[in-house]
Amino acid sequence: SVFSGTFSGGGYSVTGLSVSGGSAAGLFGYVSTSGSISDLTVSGSVSGADYVGGIVGYCNGSISGCSFSGTVSGANSVGGIAGLSAGSISKCSAAGNISGRSYVGGITGHQYGGSIAASSNSAAVTGTGSYTGGITGNAERCTLSDCTNTGSISGDTAAGGIAGYGQSASIQSCTG
Repeated sequence: SVFSGTFSGGGYSVTGLSVSGGSAAGLFGYVSTSGSISDLTVSGSVSGADYVGGIVGYCNGSISGCSFSGTVSGANSVGGIAGLSAGSISKCSAAGNISGRSYVGGITGHQYGGSIAASSNSAAVTGTGSYTGGITGNAERCTLSDCTNTGSISGDTAAGGIAGYGQSASIQSCTG
């Protein structure tokens, strides 16, 4: 099902999360354009096929003030915060290990439109295929600003400290 409401974690934590599923795996599977997730700390493990994220698998809405620590693994579009985001992500962080085949990133596996701002990754990010990045595997038609990556990046084709690949993207004041 699609989450389209507002979820404020109030600074609380979800620990020991264990999600294993197909596509759109995360604490929240799908978040619509009207959905928002904020102020939440999550630790644990999430695994799936495509669109796998520590907080959200597939996000069209907004995520702010959230952090994930643990393991995220999947095939395509795998990220510490969101597998695929077409919305906005701000003030989020990821730590641990993130792995997949293609479109693998510390914050998002694929940022398609929207933005990632003031976010950081310290997770080790591993992609065995294309597009592996510290913040996002593929920055497509989006803006990345004030982001930092300190995690190790290991990718086959198109790997980078901030973005593995950028397509019509604006990257400003990021370090990695």
